Amino acid sequence: MFTFHRYTSQSRHAEARELMCSGALLFFGHGQQNSAADLSMLVLESLEKAEVEVADELLENLAKLFSLMDPSSPERVAFVFRSEVDMFVAQAVLQFLCLKNKSSASVVFTTYTQKHPSIEGGPPFVQPLLNFLWFLLLAVDGGKLTVFTVLCEQYQPSLRRDPMYNEYLDRIGQLFFGVTPKQTSSYGGLLGNLLSSLMGSSEQEGEDSQDDSSPIELD
Repeated sequence: MFTFHRYTSQSRHAEARELMCSGALLFFGHGQQNSAADLSMLVLESLEKAEVEVADELLENLAKLFSLMDPSSPERVAFVFRSEVDMFVAQAVLQFLCLKNKSSASVVFTTYTQKHPSIEGGPPFVQPLLNFLWFLLLAVDGGKLTVFTVLCEQYQPSLRRDPMYNEYLDRIGQLFFGVTPKQTSSYGGLLGNLLSSLMGSSEQEGEDSQDDSSPIELD
């Protein structure tokens, strides 16, 4: 603990975070849940004290610490609240959209982001996942598959935080953007379905343009 506070007082946040994360994993490995949970909370504290770019490695480390915590421990609940503030509302918004209830999804998103003490201002937001949800709600009104596809591609690092997100987005793509239901694809996964739908749309547009190019008969 002393080392952590010494590092943070010197603004050596990355070193403090790496040390606490390594220590927590070591304690988890030896079944020392309480000590591991304490160090995990210090990892979050270091993130709150410094401006940190969200990267895949950081998200993976947080997910690993969370997965190793005792489900009944109060630290696990606190860990979720502090590190997954964006994931909580994402579940609600995506599930409402899966029910084709866009109005409720918008109300939940707006109310949550305006009232939650850990969310500052926005849009745009500090958390990439919140920006994704904001753009998604806008895209739903337009119904353009290309916009939906680009969003899903650009925000993959955030979407990989929960394996359920791609399942929700598959359904949302079908309901709002004309994505074909899941089929065996050489691409695989959500992006594979989106690419297949895009290619299908392009082929259909090509056929339509050929039909439109036929000579017009005048009386």
